[in-house]
Amino acid sequence: VDFNLIPSAIIERVETVTGGASAAYGSDAIAGVVNVILNQKLTGFKAEASFAQTARGEGKSWFGSLAWGTRFAEDRGHFAIAGEYQDTGGVGNCSQVREWCAESYDIFNNASTVLPNGTLSGYNVPGSPGYGLPRYIVGPNSKQAFNDVRGVVRNLSPAALAARNKRFSEDGLSIIDFDQGRFVSSGATDARQGGDGESTYSSSPLRTPSRRYVGYAFGSFEVTPTFKLSTELTYAHRSATAVSTALGGRSTFYVKPTNAYLPAALRTLLNGTSFSLGKDLDEQIENENHVEANVFRGLIAGTVELGGSWVAEAYYQYGQNDRHQTASRVRVNQPFVYALDAVVNPLNGQIVCAETLKAAPDPRSAGCAPMNLFGTDNLSAAAINYVYRPIYEDFTFRQHAASVNVRGSLFDGRSAGPLGVAAGVDFRSESGGVDHRDIPEYSDYGLTFGLNYAGKIQVVEGFGEASFPVFKDGVLGKSLEIDLAGRYTRNSSHNVISGEQKTTGAYSWKA
Repeated sequence: VDFNLIPSAIIERVETVTGGASAAYGSDAIAGVVNVILNQKLTGFKAEASFAQTARGEGKSWFGSLAWGTRFAEDRGHFAIAGEYQDTGGVGNCSQVREWCAESYDIFNNASTVLPNGTLSGYNVPGSPGYGLPRYIVGPNSKQAFNDVRGVVRNLSPAALAARNKRFSEDGLSIIDFDQGRFVSSGATDARQGGDGESTYSSSPLRTPSRRYVGYAFGSFEVTPTFKLSTELTYAHRSATAVSTALGGRSTFYVKPTNAYLPAALRTLLNGTSFSLGKDLDEQIENENHVEANVFRGLIAGTVELGGSWVAEAYYQYGQNDRHQTASRVRVNQPFVYALDAVVNPLNGQIVCAETLKAAPDPRSAGCAPMNLFGTDNLSAAAINYVYRPIYEDFTFRQHAASVNVRGSLFDGRSAGPLGVAAGVDFRSESGGVDHRDIPEYSDYGLTFGLNYAGKIQVVEGFGEASFPVFKDGVLGKSLEIDLAGRYTRNSSHNVISGEQKTTGAYSWKA
């Protein structure tokens, strides 16, 4: 049970049962169960409200929960409704809103790092500046290797050494030296210490904003003095939106020396070599990850008094969870490569994607708009839309559950009390599936939500429990009671069937 789906105003109490609960409560109750007891006898009105924020005035959060209940038909019936709303405000990027985070502490890998002159250093490279230092070093001022909002020539082959560690100006028309910092991964990944660029935590919000609302209704009616019906309905909605990293180019997505946007000074330094571009795109491309979920649950139950202490109970429940997730801007690899290869069209002097000038261009180059990744504000909307596209994930989960049980006392016993027993059968059928809307070239995306999948499982369980009172108010104490329980579970999924037995014992002794 997700506690977010239960309005707190309708909760009466919460009970915890630990150890040996699986026989009585189900095969998945290995460590125990938490029973949420709802106030299904509520009459009148109950309300809760709260407001919270950080000491700095951030993350404003509003919460409200309401419940109302009444009786009818000369107290034979009862009806209650409840609702809850919560709006949790976000807290900004860590390195910008907290001084301790702005210090940007991290763990740096001192193994096979690359120096500005292109040679290797590290604890494993004798004679290098990193030799004699630990393999892993904890320190402040963490930044991502060759990551800069203006773009930088990574210190990697095949770029000519003279062109490496050159950073583009704000307008992308010139270059200046780039301080790469220390402990720079030779693979142009991981964190580095110091140098130019933004903190590793510059795009890491401390808290993502979210919103949820829940509606709950309960009704019960005493059809006869021995027969009672009840029903429950629940609907809940949750949503959250977070800004995720916009993927730049891989270290193997090379910018060619023929790129039409290259400053002349850099073209000269490259001397005909290609280079790997390091680029922080979060300031220019906003990749929003939005998630929303809708949950519905309906239940109908009946209780029959069979005579004496014997009672029979049965219920049927249906639940459905629909979750939708979207990432708005995800890099598509081959279009990125095509858009990065910007050249001048000799027929009209316009800058275009080189692939489109071929006699038989790749169909994936249709609509290609050249990317100018140099500087901070040279990316066109057309290039972003061509290279960065949305991905989706739709998840649906359905559950049918039913149960029948009988409980009562076999006989009154002696002075210790009656011998109580209970037995029943539970059934549960669950099915779910994930779909990604058949996105073209889905396998070519730099990041995905995974592959489509679906499954179904059915569980049938039978259980029995007996409570044996041994003594009451005896010389050994006030009372001693022994409980024995057993459960058999049959699971089936895709023609695979398994069975499992659980037996437990417990005692309660009051001295």
